[in-house]
Amino acid sequence: GSHLVPVAGPGLQGLQNLGNSCYMNSVVQLLFGGTIPELASRYGVKNGDVMGNVLLNVDSNKASNDLLCQAAKLSSALTSGVFCGPVPDSAVVTDDPASTDPKYRLAPRMFKHCVGHDHVDFRTGQQQDAAQYLQYLLEKLDRAELGAGDRLKSKD
Repeated sequence: GSHLVPVAGPGLQGLQNLGNSCYMNSVVQLLFGGTIPELASRYGVKNGDVMGNVLLNVDSNKASNDLLCQAAKLSSALTSGVFCGPVPDSAVVTDDPASTDPKYRLAPRMFKHCVGHDHVDFRTGQQQDAAQYLQYLLEKLDRAELGAGDRLKSKD
């Protein structure tokens, strides 16, 4: 690990561990980190505009419990590079969870709550199975999209 070079930029944004949330972080980075073009297109930044995604157009009182909005916010943050500044020359690579500088790690608290608030296991701070979380998240996203109606239609 002593020869690692710090990097930053679009698609290189890390997620903060929220107390045994590495199972969630792994799934989120896979799905919303830009590696799957279809998901990046659906949930990510539109035409370079972080706020251009129609999924973000939600009443502010409902946004925290709106899974599509939270997924779009997290995907945009992971892929845009807007939330990570340039890595200073003195940057040191560390796995220290105390490093909470938002330039380097996002804390997906609202997303975690939105997905897990009604699940007996995923609402806790306990370690969980990533495959089970992936299945649960995909089912929740499917239900949310089915219920979204015209909201998913692009305004292009």
